[in-house]
Amino acid sequence: MKNYGEIPGGQQELRNLLYPFYENYPLKLWSKYRWWKNKKLKYKLKILNSKNKWLTVINRLGARGDTLITANVIRCIKESYENLKINCISPYPELIKYDPAIDSINASETFYSFDSSYFELLVRNEQNENVVEHNLKRLGINTFFYKSTFFLIENEVSWAKSQVINLKKPLVAISTRSKDHIKNWPTKNWAELIEEIKKNSSIV
Repeated sequence: MKNYGEIPGGQQELRNLLYPFYENYPLKLWSKYRWWKNKKLKYKLKILNSKNKWLTVINRLGARGDTLITANVIRCIKESYENLKINCISPYPELIKYDPAIDSINASETFYSFDSSYFELLVRNEQNENVVEHNLKRLGINTFFYKSTFFLIENEVSWAKSQVINLKKPLVAISTRSKDHIKNWPTKNWAELIEEIKKNSSIV
C-alpha cells in the first residue's frame, strides 16, 4: 500500500509524480530510510550542491499564492546553493514556467525533496513569522534576501499594459482574502487602507 501524502491542490493528476511512502514491509524500510535522509536535508544541501544533484521542492498547500511563495523559496535556495538543480511540483506550473531559478516543473519527485509549506505556522496560529523565512530556516538557511518576482514573456507584458493603459494613477493590486485565516487582515483595516491609497492610486 502506498501513501502519497497531501496531493498539491488536490489535483490527482500530480499524484503519480510524488514519491510514495510504502506502508507495508519490506518496502516500508526503504520509505523510512528516505524519510530519515530528507529529515536531515539541511545537512545534505552542501554535498548535493557540490555534485550538481537534484532537489524537488513541492508546493504542497497548492494555492496560486503558495506557488509564488514556493518560487520565492527556490530562488533563495539557489542563492545559497547555485549548483543545485531544482524541480518544482505545483498545480499551477504556468505561474512559474519562465522562472530561471527552476530547472524543471512537474517532473517526478526526486529522492531528496522539500515541502514548501507552513502547516506549523497554521497550527500554532503564528502571526509574526514570514512563511518564506519559515521554510528557509527549516533548510538551515538563515541569511537571505528575498523579493517576490514574477517572470513574464513579452506578449504577456504587452497584454498587461493594454489593460491598464487608461489608468492615470500608479497601479496597486490588492488581494484582501486568503483561505488560510492566519494570513487574513481584518476587513476594517483593508477598508481604511483602501480609502487612503485610492486618493493617489488606481486600485485593482
